[in-house]
Amino acid sequence: MNVHRPHGGRIVISVAESFAIGGVASIISVSATAPLDRVRILLQCNHEINRTRLAADILHAGTDGKRQRQFKGIFDVYRKTLRSDGIVGLHRGFMVSCMGVVVYRGAYFGLYDTLRPMFLNYEGSTLILTGFLLGYVTTIVAEIISYPLDTIRRRMMMRSCEEVKYKGWVECVRYAYRNEGLLSLYGGVSINIMKGFASLPILIFYEGFKTLFTRYRLEND
Repeated sequence: MNVHRPHGGRIVISVAESFAIGGVASIISVSATAPLDRVRILLQCNHEINRTRLAADILHAGTDGKRQRQFKGIFDVYRKTLRSDGIVGLHRGFMVSCMGVVVYRGAYFGLYDTLRPMFLNYEGSTLILTGFLLGYVTTIVAEIISYPLDTIRRRMMMRSCEEVKYKGWVECVRYAYRNEGLLSLYGGVSINIMKGFASLPILIFYEGFKTLFTRYRLEND
């Protein structure tokens, strides 16, 4: 990693380096949590009262013709998934998950580092409100860019226990385009944008941690 010291000796990390750091960290996180994330999505839809189109993907008809819950709990999800798909079933959609988090986190931190010098001085002494607004705009842009990949990931996960499965993320996109239009990949994005406000403390923590890290590097170099 190339470390630069313009502006009075302060260490400056390039946009590409920030993108790479955020992407690698996100892939490690996805690798550890992918099976749990899949179980969470299936159970959420399994207990959904309103039978949406996506929730219906994991419900099946009983002998009386009514929709019944397919899973009874966390361990039941694991048992049925391993029985029908093996260990691969727990990681279905893993590649598109990695693509999604790399795009999101890369844009999240990379865009923030790009815009930060334009709105905040290097000591971060401007109004806190400016920092929050910058963080929120960054979150919205990153969410819009990466949201279609998140939709594909969820659809592939929910299809994994069905007899008819997507062969890959490309087929999932093709199916959505032909039957629902590309805008269907953005279904629910407005809710995620509002939820993104809760992610702002992450940026504040990130900024504080980076400041401490660069200060430590300066003192020890």
